[in-house]
Amino acid sequence: MTALLSRGGMGGGDIKLAAMIGAFTGLQGSIAAFVMSSLAGGLWALYLLITKKADRKTAIKFGPFLALGGWLAYLYGERILQAYFLFLR
Repeated sequence: MTALLSRGGMGGGDIKLAAMIGAFTGLQGSIAAFVMSSLAGGLWALYLLITKKADRKTAIKFGPFLALGGWLAYLYGERILQAYFLFLR
């Protein structure tokens, strides 16, 4: 499923890592992990663009950000989701 949604942007290792994150954190934790990893990767890409260390065509590995998001979701996933739902109210 993730391979189809990413249109070739994610490799097989990223997909396996996402599956393991889902196995350890459940559906809600895996969604939180994916959102946090996307935010972290986006912030890193923005930093690289601003400092002119990369351009828009530069490939950035997503695995480290996915691992960071999975780790944060495993440790603090419940608190992060509670804070997010409080923010939505």
